[in-house]
Amino acid sequence: MHLAEILCISRGLIVASWPCGFCDWFVCIVFQLASLTIFIICAVDFFRRSLRLGYLETLIKGPLSYLLGAMVLSVVCIYIRSIYRTIELAQGWTGYLITPQT
Repeated sequence: MHLAEILCISRGLIVASWPCGFCDWFVCIVFQLASLTIFIICAVDFFRRSLRLGYLETLIKGPLSYLLGAMVLSVVCIYIRSIYRTIELAQGWTGYLITPQT
């Protein structure tokens, strides 16, 4: 039994009907969502502290403003995609969200 199957069983997900490797895929997407959530929490804390110390104006008006905007946009898009894929894969291959795509 793989570690991913143990994690899926401990979460109450039925893995007997899932194809081989599907649980590994699902656990990787959940791990991506969890790690991205931790990154967002750290980034918000960084921006909050920078604003309090007065460094945020320098970042926004400086040469890094485009980089900062691109980073925020990409993190938001990847986070939305991770939430969607987690819900989609939790339903399995015959779920409501994945069947119109096939």
